[in-house]
Amino acid sequence: MNEKQIEILQIIQTYCINGRELDIADIMQLGTSLAMPQVLEAVPILENQGYIEVIEIDMCCGADYIVTGITQKGIQFLKN
Repeated sequence: MNEKQIEILQIIQTYCINGRELDIADIMQLGTSLAMPQVLEAVPILENQGYIEVIEIDMCCGADYIVTGITQKGIQFLKN
C-alpha cells in the first residue's frame, strides 16, 4: 500500500464516525497533498481489498463514490 492510500485510510478512520460519510471532494480537502486522480484511483482499490466501505453511484459520465467507513481490516492495518 502506498503513502497516499495510507493517508486516505487515516482520513476515513478519523472522519467517518457517527454516520458521517465522505465523498471524493471531502477526502481531497482533508488530505495534505491529495489530488482528484489519486483519490479516484485509491478508493476502489481500498474497497476491493476490504479496507473501507463504499457506496458506488453509477453516473452517465463515470462513477461517484461515497465512503461510509473503515472496516476492521482497515483499522488493523493502520495499527500495524
